[in-house]
Amino acid sequence: MAGNVSFAVAALLVCVVGLSVYTYLPIRAHFYPPINEGEPTNWNALWAVLTRQQYGKPSIFDNPTQPPGAGNVGHTAALYWAQLVNYAQYFSWQFAHDWSDAYNACWRWCSRSWAAPARCAIGARTSAPPSP
Repeated sequence: MAGNVSFAVAALLVCVVGLSVYTYLPIRAHFYPPINEGEPTNWNALWAVLTRQQYGKPSIFDNPTQPPGAGNVGHTAALYWAQLVNYAQYFSWQFAHDWSDAYNACWRWCSRSWAAPARCAIGARTSAPPSP
């Protein structure tokens, strides 16, 4: 029983600390600083800031690179292609940065092994074979 009470107190303390960030907003707003986004000086304004009402919600069919409204053409093939290129770029940043080192190591190993004459015979090698 004592373990449950201490856990409940710790959870309540974590909630209070987490919500204390939001209590700072109206306190700061009442000092009327030069930059006061949303100006949460009352409950309605604080709720509008917390729910991010000033940004609106675009349609899921809008093109995110264009402003919302009637002039938005929606998703295009170019947009999907740009997304796929972005995925490939991210993949190369995360994983493919070591591929050039692995290729060079394989090339060095193949040029010194039994595979070197076979590679030279089929013309896969572009430089002269190493001297013995």
